[in-house]
Amino acid sequence: MPESDQTTTLPGYGTCQTRIHTATVLKNVSGTLQPVNIKTAAYCECKAQVGSPVYGIVMG
Repeated sequence: MPESDQTTTLPGYGTCQTRIHTATVLKNVSGTLQPVNIKTAAYCECKAQVGSPVYGIVMG
């Protein structure tokens, strides 16, 4: 999922956004190892919606 895509996984409470991690790995191409960058979803960054029941708990 592209980094800019948002998914409402906390309906009425907040939003989550998938964050991407890029890793460099070695790919065997005809016996020669070549570095290749791959991107993968690494974690979700969730934010409580201001005024939601959980906002005070999260923000303390």
